[in-house]
Amino acid sequence: MESIINNIGQIQEEIFRSCSFECIQKIIETAEDIQSLLSKLNIEKQSYLVELLRHLMMALDNKDYLLVADILEYEFKPLLITV
Repeated sequence: MESIINNIGQIQEEIFRSCSFECIQKIIETAEDIQSLLSKLNIEKQSYLVELLRHLMMALDNKDYLLVADILEYEFKPLLITV
């Protein structure tokens, strides 16, 4: 769990510097790590997490890196802290 939260912090720093290919790869890897947590959550949190992942990928597709950073900071981090 701690490593995912650390990855999110590193991603945010990279996004604000310049979202490179490596940064995008790290976002995708972190999203896959988050997805692997689904089985540990109740159905309500699973649904919420899936919706967040969908929004994250849409923001990434739209190259809206500020939105990507905000979703990671204000949605994923608080959710992961409670898991």
